[in-house]
Amino acid sequence: MQIFRNRREIGIIHALVEIPANIFPHDVTIIICTLAALVPAFIAARTEPAVALRD
Repeated sequence: MQIFRNRREIGIIHALVEIPANIFPHDVTIIICTLAALVPAFIAARTEPAVALRD
């Protein structure tokens, strides 16, 4: 039993090994800032409002 019927199917799989993409420093900055903002948001979401107001 053959997995691939012809060489064209094998070529399609090999073409997907590399994804053509341009990564700009601005994009990386946005990702880092978003992740940095999520940490305090998760911590704030876990606190009880009444306890936070008492302290």
